[in-house]
Amino acid sequence: MKIVDHNNFWLMADNPISKVGIYPYFGSQISADFIPDKLYNVLRPAEEIGSEDSLKSLQLLPIVDEHGMLGSEDGMINPEEKGVHGVIGEKVYLKDGTIYADLKIFSEALKEEIANGKKQLSLGYFCDYDPTPGEYNGQHYDAIQRNLRGNHLALVEEGRMGPDVRIMDSDELEETENEEETSLPDDDSLEEETQIPELEEQEETVIDSFGEDPAFEEYLKGERDNHAKAYYSGPYDAAFEAYLRGE
Repeated sequence: MKIVDHNNFWLMADNPISKVGIYPYFGSQISADFIPDKLYNVLRPAEEIGSEDSLKSLQLLPIVDEHGMLGSEDGMINPEEKGVHGVIGEKVYLKDGTIYADLKIFSEALKEEIANGKKQLSLGYFCDYDPTPGEYNGQHYDAIQRNLRGNHLALVEEGRMGPDVRIMDSDELEETENEEETSLPDDDSLEEETQIPELEEQEETVIDSFGEDPAFEEYLKGERDNHAKAYYSGPYDAAFEAYLRGE
């Protein structure tokens, strides 16, 4: 789900960013011992990508448009030159063979690409290749990826893991709409005979919105002590102003 915040940044909570499984790689990507232009099946196992060190390395990684290993070493590209369009949050976890994370996108250019249908994701990372063949879920593999350490998350046209790992931006929900739903209605918009019941119904929401405050708690208990104004630290909404007037 996409949440649009007060900065018009996009937040996709619990968005898939990678998966356990067997994926094709050219020999040139694996080892000099493999035929460079031949495709090999490579296992990305749960115990490796889901390890504590691997998951920590994926936290707060930059989100970029198309792959490019970021850094200052030879063969890498500086982040400012590549362009950083967003960031992975600190919540990264493995569940049922899929890595999930919170994604924050603040670039208008990337948002436009997503809106136009470019949504698949692909992790860029360092790893070691173990050339030990085997079988996983009935499928043969030629090597295993170990010691995965993240570098970036790329928005791509077609990712190795397909449409299962993509920007999940449906069912948009804006924070401003949520705030309107939980705010207390203005007294002037309420009929006199329904004002008190309306406030009583919203008592729990008001407490959640303003936190624990001695003055407001006195108001909710029906106490009319005007010195409470000195202790009240929240914004003066219509309901609290009515209380201070003794209504």
